[in-house]
Amino acid sequence: MFRKLLSLYIGSRWRSFCGIDRDEFTELAIETLDELEYDYTHEVTETTSGEKYMLTAGDEKVEIAIKAPEQFTIQVVTAKANPGVGYALKFFSTKEMREEMTSNACVVDIQDVTKTTRPRIAQFMQRVIEQSDHPPWKVTHHVGFRLAFLLRWKIRILWKYWLGVDHDPATDAA
Repeated sequence: MFRKLLSLYIGSRWRSFCGIDRDEFTELAIETLDELEYDYTHEVTETTSGEKYMLTAGDEKVEIAIKAPEQFTIQVVTAKANPGVGYALKFFSTKEMREEMTSNACVVDIQDVTKTTRPRIAQFMQRVIEQSDHPPWKVTHHVGFRLAFLLRWKIRILWKYWLGVDHDPATDAA
């Protein structure tokens, strides 16, 4: 029942914070896509003004468009700090300290999640989770998540969702 509700919540777009740097996650994703022999294109695009403001994302994000065996898109955006945390840190820390406290986090956004694409996305995500040095849902190293235990719980649930999806296209556990 909970999995069905979570699938409804996710809808056609899965989006979560990740405790891995954008470039590191992108490298891991590309290695995984190559291993799975998925056909994809990879490009660096410009972040939106909302991403720049809400995530202190910088000017670039990574977009990976998977063409086969199913079509879906992955966007990876750096997540430094929200406006409140970023503003407060300016008064209480040096630039070097801020960089250290807000590094190694990104937002992973998967679009075009459907009943058809879900097993292939799950296969990809399960492999990424397995090959990561630490669980992608572990974000406590980032100052913005240290006291946000409910947000950390939500992030963990969203990542672990993919561990329960059967990646055999003949059956769909979601």
